[in-house]
Amino acid sequence: MKRYEIVEYVMKTRAALARLREAQRPGEQGGAGTKTDVLRAVREELNGLLNDGYTVQQIAEALRNDVFGILPKTITTIVRESGTSSARKRDAAKSSAKRRTSKAMESDAGKRADDATSLATQQRQTSPRLREPGTFVIQNDSDDL
Repeated sequence: MKRYEIVEYVMKTRAALARLREAQRPGEQGGAGTKTDVLRAVREELNGLLNDGYTVQQIAEALRNDVFGILPKTITTIVRESGTSSARKRDAAKSSAKRRTSKAMESDAGKRADDATSLATQQRQTSPRLREPGTFVIQNDSDDL
């Protein structure tokens, strides 16, 4: 385990935290991120443009020309993230329903897998035994040939 000189590293830590206070506001994203992170940082400006009557297609086109390509749907998604608590509750209810549905589907898939396993076991028990792995049983020709 690496050991650190406490006084030295406390001073470094305090200096780094002071630079953070100078460089960013609380909750503000900094450093490298995705396109979505950039758009989340300007969410209020996006909402303002939409409230002024601009469409998401117009905003996406402006960003595509000057910044980076982005789909209008992405802008819509980011703007809706800042929605009311009722929207969040609705989204939570939808995801809860999806989880319940996926659990039911997993249960059905497990039953089908059990049925397939038992069918494979039955087929192995009724099929002729092979003498060596990778070989097949040679049978005599039938009379109708």
